[in-house]
Amino acid sequence: MNHGREITVGITTGGLHETHPRGVVRAARAVAERLLSRPGLRLLAISEPAFDSGELVCEYRELGAWLNANPLRRAEHTVEATPLRRALGVGRRVLSAVGLKRPGKLAYRIARGAVRLAKPALPPEPPTPPEFVSLRDLDAVLSFECYDPIWQWPLESYGCRAVGVFHDAIPLRVNEGVEWRPEEYLRAAGLMALRASVVCCDSQSTRDDLESFFPVARGRTRVVHLGHDAERFRATGARAKHAGKRIAMIGDIEARKNQAGVLRACRHIAMTHPGEPVTLVLIGRPRTPDPLAFLAREAAEYVRVERTGYISDDELPRLLRGCDCFVYPSLWEGFGIPVLEAMSAGLPVVCSDVSSLPEVAGPHAAYCDPYDPTSIASAINRALVMPDAERDARTSAAQEWASRFTWDATADQFHQVLSEVTTSAKRKAA
Repeated sequence: MNHGREITVGITTGGLHETHPRGVVRAARAVAERLLSRPGLRLLAISEPAFDSGELVCEYRELGAWLNANPLRRAEHTVEATPLRRALGVGRRVLSAVGLKRPGKLAYRIARGAVRLAKPALPPEPPTPPEFVSLRDLDAVLSFECYDPIWQWPLESYGCRAVGVFHDAIPLRVNEGVEWRPEEYLRAAGLMALRASVVCCDSQSTRDDLESFFPVARGRTRVVHLGHDAERFRATGARAKHAGKRIAMIGDIEARKNQAGVLRACRHIAMTHPGEPVTLVLIGRPRTPDPLAFLAREAAEYVRVERTGYISDDELPRLLRGCDCFVYPSLWEGFGIPVLEAMSAGLPVVCSDVSSLPEVAGPHAAYCDPYDPTSIASAINRALVMPDAERDARTSAAQEWASRFTWDATADQFHQVLSEVTTSAKRKAA
């Protein structure tokens, strides 16, 4: 650790908040919040990088003030959510009635406009003149996103050390359908790999991917495991009683999350539990048009399929604790926070035997081949028929394992990286 003078670090704000926070944003936010309490750091939230008189300058605010002014989910998103859903439902019904096919996007735009027009106008707040800082006046800059504009500037423009975060190589590993843009990702991640002083990787698997696809980064990489909110998910009290078996899965509707594989496995699961109701609970944001509609209808012949949509932070632990097992047969993951969350909630976990998941789950998960529905079903069935004593022993050991992965531990590792990288810069300057 660097116990000398205070280190001034600029953290880019692009990846710190969004309407429905995904794993990457949650990780960045959790680390940034905990770095505030680490000694020897002055943290600035920086944005809008631009050249001024040959120097790279950014708008800035003290990080604590910026985080308070920009919560993870901004208040207006929560306030607007219910009326927006209602207006969207009405719009879809009306547009469908007049014969318009696939009315989802148009209905959303109309509903959004109606909600905004219905809101009472607030008096405009007087603008606060922005403050600017040159990157040459910082000791380091930390960016959690390879698409950050900061990586598009030449190395000579920085004037300080730059620490990047590489979350995964999924666009280079998995075809993501119509939204697949591997060439854009290749350029963005390649620039970060070239220009960062150090690249922190979510797992050893992710580090291997980075050094394989971008050999220029070799010798400048560190593994910094992510964490999770263990206490929020830890099971307390008796489990909710329900009829039959309930299987939970978390993930927005994306090809790599492999909801399709689980839906194809439902027939094999139901065959092992004849006469007993089985429910598959799919948690995550839907897509329009729905790529799972056909498979969900087929699966519904064998099991009950519940699709919850986006679930809030407060609701998710309660929902998980009402299930009998958790399945995460992802085709590729940079880390896999939901696996730790399910372990902390006391659920037996079934996950893929590829990428980072064996590293995250260790010996405390049942593994499956994500491309084989019978393998997925077999692992789920083993978890569902586990005797109570074995289940208790296994989930208790899994909770202990998951408790090692905390956001405080992650922040400590980032603090160490920042201290080491700025100390090495001073030695070279001397």
